[in-house]
Amino acid sequence: MKMTPTFLLMAPLFIGCIAFASYTIFKGAYIAMHENLLGSSIIFIALGIVDLICSILGLIENAAKWDGNVLMLLFGLFMLLVGGNYAYQLYISKVKK
Repeated sequence: MKMTPTFLLMAPLFIGCIAFASYTIFKGAYIAMHENLLGSSIIFIALGIVDLICSILGLIENAAKWDGNVLMLLFGLFMLLVGGNYAYQLYISKVKK
């Protein structure tokens, strides 16, 4: 398989951002005092699902040019995990009250 330099640079960056953002949001960082977590989580989850669907369809349609589609897949996973962590924080804040 041929890998482009863009893929080799961006894939580890996306994986690192996924790990860092998931950990920090899970621990409660990056959440403002009066932030609308429900709206943010719905938007992030919806955008993540749309991006995942588009990237999977792109992989099925044109498997020869998989670099861009895999990067879109990683970005969709990032958005989905951020939205899921926001939803989890919303759930935890409701349980604590």
